[in-house]
Amino acid sequence: MRKTTLIAGSTVTGLVLSTLYALPAAAARPDFQLPFPCGQQWRGETRADHSPRWAIDFNQGSGSDDLGKPVVASADGHVDFAGTGGGGYGNLVVIKHGDATWSSAHAHLNSMAVDRGDPVRAGEVIGRVGSSGGNFSPHLHYEQRRDGNDVPIVFNGNAVEYDSLKTYTSRNCGGGIEPVDLSVSGVTDADGDADHFRAPRRQPVDQKPQGRRDVGRLGQPRR
Repeated sequence: MRKTTLIAGSTVTGLVLSTLYALPAAAARPDFQLPFPCGQQWRGETRADHSPRWAIDFNQGSGSDDLGKPVVASADGHVDFAGTGGGGYGNLVVIKHGDATWSSAHAHLNSMAVDRGDPVRAGEVIGRVGSSGGNFSPHLHYEQRRDGNDVPIVFNGNAVEYDSLKTYTSRNCGGGIEPVDLSVSGVTDADGDADHFRAPRRQPVDQKPQGRRDVGRLGQPRR
């Protein structure tokens, strides 16, 4: 009887270990870049009372100067939501990345250039900066989410510094194109230093896409 018990226990232990080893590893964070065309500099504001906590608001000029400027996908993926988001999001585009564990959200858009289900590549125009969803000046509200929950943002492998106002330079430059020096003294990129940048490979940023219809399910309530 004792021998049988040991064999049974060993078998169960083996099954448990086999199950653990078979579990998939946690999905790696996508290589998120700034959601603006290559080489552009934008001010990112983070604050303790922001909702959700880990979101960032972007402006380049002052208020209305940014209306209609292009917003691009910060990583490859597919559009999970394109429409009117609840809770003051206004025109909202949510992109899922990789196995859909990770997503990025782009709110208050003036217009949207994608529909739900569309595949997108990093650097592809997905909409235009606006002020939809509230009574405020145009800006881009941006989030990175894991399993639907906002998390601290990382661009180009570097964490955003929170409760601050910082200038970031986009390295959302695609691939296969020779770099062009767009560094500006005193302005840093997502690495924290001036660097060389490549021209975007996707839709020209001066080609204004038509607004798209509201499709998909409602976004999560945030402001």
